[in-house]
Amino acid sequence: MTGALTFRAVRLALHGLGGYRTVQTVEDAAECLLNHWPTHKGRVYDAACEIILGALNGQYTAEAARAALITAADEATIEIIE
Repeated sequence: MTGALTFRAVRLALHGLGGYRTVQTVEDAAECLLNHWPTHKGRVYDAACEIILGALNGQYTAEAARAALITAADEATIEIIE
């Protein structure tokens, strides 16, 4: 894992996982969004997927991925602790 793919940790309340999940890398954000998100639809979710997967390919920064994750969590009414 490179420093370029890390960001300030975000804690999300994903109840299907038994509580809170801490996300602090672009890889974690992609895995969380694709495998543990309560819904896989919506314009904001799609945009977050595009930005986070794009960050893995160097098209976006890790901070852009973090912001997209937070926006998607807000849309999905997931509690966020920054």
